[in-house]
Amino acid sequence: MSAVTPFPIYQEHPGAIPPETTSVIERVFAEEVAKYLHDGILRYSDRLLLLRTAQRLHIERFRANLIIALTQPFYVWGWY
Repeated sequence: MSAVTPFPIYQEHPGAIPPETTSVIERVFAEEVAKYLHDGILRYSDRLLLLRTAQRLHIERFRANLIIALTQPFYVWGWY
């Protein structure tokens, strides 16, 4: 028997948001990002506002920045 204790890869903690709800929240956040784009440009003050919104929605800052980065080209090049 191994002396190493198995480490759980994912352990749900109380108050954790289910994955299916997380994807809906992230889509709503992406739509919110699109509202703040002006000709494909996101002002820095709007980015900070969106990051605060993401925090309230329990979206990690790194993930929120990814969503912002992925949303911008869709509206710059008219892929929406």
